[in-house]
Amino acid sequence: MIDSYRLNTISAYRMSCACAPYLFKPKNATITNSGSFSSAVPAYDILAYGTAKAALNQLMVSMAHALAKKVRVNSILIGTVITEGYASAGIDEATQKRMMSPDTLTGRPGRPEDCANAMLWLCSPASSWVSGQTINVHGGGGVVRLFGH
Repeated sequence: MIDSYRLNTISAYRMSCACAPYLFKPKNATITNSGSFSSAVPAYDILAYGTAKAALNQLMVSMAHALAKKVRVNSILIGTVITEGYASAGIDEATQKRMMSPDTLTGRPGRPEDCANAMLWLCSPASSWVSGQTINVHGGGGVVRLFGH
């Protein structure tokens, strides 16, 4: 649990603190965090990760208030994004196959560029009036269906 907290929360805090003084002068300065949808839904099989990402959500909102009028701070909550890293992380083939057909409104898992595009928007002047927000980037996932499709 501690390692996940260090990697997913404390590192974001330290990096933000290290960068903040350099961000006070530029116009439209932003800090954008990479969160996880597992921070917003029950994630009992990845308890440490989901808990650490939930702490990151709180950190992001608190930093947005602390740095208000100087730096915008936002986060994206990422759903299932299929990458080559799943196999090397030890996720079995059956689980990977299940992840390839997620129950999302778009009917597909995410791609890395889906996340990159959301982050690009949050870092651009197009989102200059957005701060302290979490943007869901998960294909419309997270719907619990009790009676099928």
